[in-house]
Amino acid sequence: MANLELFGYQRVEVPPFEYSDVLEKGFANADDAFRFVEPETGKIAALRSDVTPQIARLIASRFADGPWPARLCYQASVMRRRRERARLDQKVRQVGFELAGQGEAGGDLEVLEAATSALRATGLDEFTVDLAHAQIAGALLDQLAPEPRTDALECLALKDSTELRRVGTRSGLGGRSLEALVALPALHGADDVWPRAERVLAGTAAELPLRSLHRIWTAAIAAELAPHFVVDLGETREFYYYTGVMFHLLAEGPGEPLGSGGRYDSLFERFDLPCPAAGFAFDISNVCWALDKLGVAESELARVLVLGESGDTVVTLLRQLRARGVACATGPEPNAEAYAARWDYTHVLTLRASGALLKCTESGSALPMNGKHVAEIAEVVATHLRVLEEV
Repeated sequence: MANLELFGYQRVEVPPFEYSDVLEKGFANADDAFRFVEPETGKIAALRSDVTPQIARLIASRFADGPWPARLCYQASVMRRRRERARLDQKVRQVGFELAGQGEAGGDLEVLEAATSALRATGLDEFTVDLAHAQIAGALLDQLAPEPRTDALECLALKDSTELRRVGTRSGLGGRSLEALVALPALHGADDVWPRAERVLAGTAAELPLRSLHRIWTAAIAAELAPHFVVDLGETREFYYYTGVMFHLLAEGPGEPLGSGGRYDSLFERFDLPCPAAGFAFDISNVCWALDKLGVAESELARVLVLGESGDTVVTLLRQLRARGVACATGPEPNAEAYAARWDYTHVLTLRASGALLKCTESGSALPMNGKHVAEIAEVVATHLRVLEEV
């Protein structure tokens, strides 16, 4: 969240409950939500399953007159009736952000850069950006009737080129458009994809979105936004939602994206505020899983247990430490080390007549301070802990 604020995104909070029609305007699946009847109004409400529709409602109701763009970020939990047997968690912790009123030019790259920068801020340096564009397949599928379009989408999801050709041929699709559609399942990888894609998609409705995606790819690599990039021109995940560039962040561990996002220009129309928009949301559990997999230790906040015979002096020292940003509290003198271990104190600071002793509960290393006043002791402790954090 702190990293997103560096990009100008302002924190907002939205309620955990939302009217069901607001969520459905944001393409949320009603079957995923825990719904109930609000007693006072009789309206159908739900525990939110998606935050983006709430942000869209907030912007449309409070910031419709601009000026644009609007940059908002949030930290929230969503509740979803997840059906995967291996994943029983129904509460998904998210950190996300929305960029409203900024078009493709500049907006897509900003969202991608903010997302990758935020991920790196967690300490995760080994990850992959998986890029796609909703309109590459969408522009070709729009030439089909609704039923065969659904069948073709399923073929694309399964990477089944043979059946995809049958579906397209039966629907009357032919020429370069048919060949382009059939080629999509094989158009995934890295730099080698682009020459093949340009040959097969040239002259079709997919040519313009291909060029748009290629521009983002080139700019992202030039800016070194991630260590690895892949592209999938036949991507269909959340196809109904995105209207342009879409991307996932991937890493070893969870077997699911660490987060996903992209351009969804049609969303705000549903809230009577037509404007371009893009955004991204992290699944915090998956991010933590990837950090654990790579052995990235979570930074631990130093917590100091302060002991001493003089109550007034201890209270003064506690205030001096807190004024310097050190988390601290007092505790029982007998069995102080056991108490510190039980309640996750990283250090024990013992006041003595001659000074003080700061002891690390994990390593046992000690820092003696002789003949110092309370303020001096607090400054030495705070400086010592800052040095340890930097190391």
